Amino acid sequence: MKAAILFSVSLTFLSLELFYTAILNLKTWNHVVYVIIPFAILGYGVGANLSLIARPWLKVLEEEDVLYWSLLIGGFSTIASTLLLIRISIGSAI
Repeated sequence: MKAAILFSVSLTFLSLELFYTAILNLKTWNHVVYVIIPFAILGYGVGANLSLIARPWLKVLEEEDVLYWSLLIGGFSTIASTLLLIRISIGSAI
């Protein structure tokens, strides 16, 4: 069950990245779009390294609590980033 949740959350965030790329392609200049994917890949790498470093502290926590807080933070960050994306004016550079 946990693997299915992890798969669906990962698929959701990858799809959200593609959605943001398409929206920014319509709203801003083309070169801004090419910055998104390297930063997303950098974020995945930083997150993987932080989870590796924090593994001893995460082992004392319950898996359900870590999953709950991760999904909660991911949901709020998705809403916040979508609201910020809406505020970008058409044709402006970031």
